[in-house]
Amino acid sequence: MSQEVRTPDPVRLLVVGAVLLCAIGTLGVVSNACAPLDKVGRAPGIADLFRINAGRISVAAAIAMALATILGLLALRWSVRRSWPWLVLAGVLLTLPTEYAHLIAPSDLTPGGPVDRTISALTTGAAQLVLVGTLGAGIRLCDIGARGVGAALIGAGFGAQIFGASTDVSFARTLLPEPGGLFPNAGESLKQLQHDGMILAAIGGAFLLMVLHRNYGDRPELADPDPDPDPGPGLRVTLAGSAAMLALIPAALLADFRTYTGTGSLLLLTTAAVCAIAAGLRVAIATAVVAAALTGISGPAAGLISVESFQPVRLWFWIAFGVVAGGIAAYSSRRDWSAAICCGVAAVLLPLAAGRPNPANALLLGLLVAGVTALIGSIGVWADPSSPAVLGALAVPAVLGGHGLLILNGDAAARSDEKAQLLDERLWIYIVLLLLAAAAMAVLASREARTAAPVSS
Repeated sequence: MSQEVRTPDPVRLLVVGAVLLCAIGTLGVVSNACAPLDKVGRAPGIADLFRINAGRISVAAAIAMALATILGLLALRWSVRRSWPWLVLAGVLLTLPTEYAHLIAPSDLTPGGPVDRTISALTTGAAQLVLVGTLGAGIRLCDIGARGVGAALIGAGFGAQIFGASTDVSFARTLLPEPGGLFPNAGESLKQLQHDGMILAAIGGAFLLMVLHRNYGDRPELADPDPDPDPGPGLRVTLAGSAAMLALIPAALLADFRTYTGTGSLLLLTTAAVCAIAAGLRVAIATAVVAAALTGISGPAAGLISVESFQPVRLWFWIAFGVVAGGIAAYSSRRDWSAAICCGVAAVLLPLAAGRPNPANALLLGLLVAGVTALIGSIGVWADPSSPAVLGALAVPAVLGGHGLLILNGDAAARSDEKAQLLDERLWIYIVLLLLAAAAMAVLASREARTAAPVSS
């Protein structure tokens, strides 16, 4: 008896493609926020670890990021299907005042003034809403059977942060004073064009999103194949993620000029660990794996970005290539093995990194980004439907706290210089963290394979 092959529903394919397109378009908001237009801007979340022009940690930005995450998690708890489009749309709309202020009236912004702080907080909150909404779109795609596309989208949400942080070099390296200071440098225009291009992509994605939600949001063929029509994050994991994000506020109050203090870093890491354990074993494992991988690339990738910042086009190409390659690896049904192999190979090759620009450095950076993008996409599918709380909330303070403890010694200038010193005494810690993340992914892949294998009678 031949098995009937189900023909793919054209409407389902259309909606899956449209969701992917509009969500990737709105990730321009996340990329923009990761490299603020002003010198004192602070990037949201883990992207700040990769910037070479990071400024003072802002309490207002920490409050905005925590509140945006909590509201987003509560909305997804209520309904993933109904909430994720509006989270993305709200994030895009909140970004418009920032772009307007910097494009139309930059001279009216007093650095450190109330308007400047308000705009910076709006940018941070907007980026976090877009990221949480993108994670919701990813698990929604998983719910309707498009797990590969959902995993690629979840991974791209974090790859966009690394790419956005790398565009900071166009300000720190390109925006240099001309001889005599008589003519404006092209770096400022380049920075503005980057932001304008990304925000236009976000507006286009948001417009497509509204059309998509209006015409196809309630189609019966897009219903979840499981009995529960709209599975979302559980109440316990939602509360755990919300509590973990609140730790960003006291940590920002304790921070010094450039980074979190030892007390603040320990507070972040401890709070994330306690909240993840309270949320359950699966959530705790996912948080630990993501935190190990992101902390493992934080120092080496930041150093490589600093070294390669004198060749920005090559730098951006290889990071973008890493995001795309990681998304393709996450799309594959063997995404767990792909992530484990990429992270393991990158860890083994890390000692070969040099302290001067060369194509091998850029290639290694792309491999690091690809491995982490694939890993986050894989964990997002594995932790479904808890991935927004894991990736958007619990992993953030864990990574910030872990990285802060690793760079604890030395003053601000020394910490800035060490980004270019790839072969230092702490490199082995980053290598061990990456190898642990790779080993964890291999174990998860083996367990999933055994679970999916048919049991012989």
